[in-house]
Amino acid sequence: MFNLTEIKYQDTSTQGRIGELLITNHLLTNNYMVCKPEIDNNGIDLVVANPKRYKSNARGGMFRFTTIQVKYNRTYYQTNNGYNLRLHVKKNTLAEWIACPIEEGILDDNAHVLYYPNKIKDKRYIKEFGVLPKGWTSVKKSFGNQYKRLMIKDYLKLPK
Repeated sequence: MFNLTEIKYQDTSTQGRIGELLITNHLLTNNYMVCKPEIDNNGIDLVVANPKRYKSNARGGMFRFTTIQVKYNRTYYQTNNGYNLRLHVKKNTLAEWIACPIEEGILDDNAHVLYYPNKIKDKRYIKEFGVLPKGWTSVKKSFGNQYKRLMIKDYLKLPK
């Protein structure tokens, strides 16, 4: 589907537009309606709706639209417990979902899209997601005083 090594040397606005197109393609292949706002304001990159969820209202045009911010400029790094993906969410983000394309070879041999519900609006924060090495079923070390590790495989479902 895509390969980051081909575009990693381009500027961030070009990378962001490529990320938006990848997310748009993924949503359109899953029968979502995708709209692009005229102004990229308040961190809202896409406005989408799922017509399948509202079949009774499909003729009348009553859909629940959801806002998405696309994060394509992200950081991967290797740890003792597999890969980590770090997303930087900026302060002015008011979108309901954060979407991030996951390239081939990180989770498995396919490309995926991570959809994370944005519960902290209008505040800057960093979220990290983990990928376990092949063959592992859980993290080897357990630390009782740390938060539960967020895993990428738990956030591959499409937004509601």
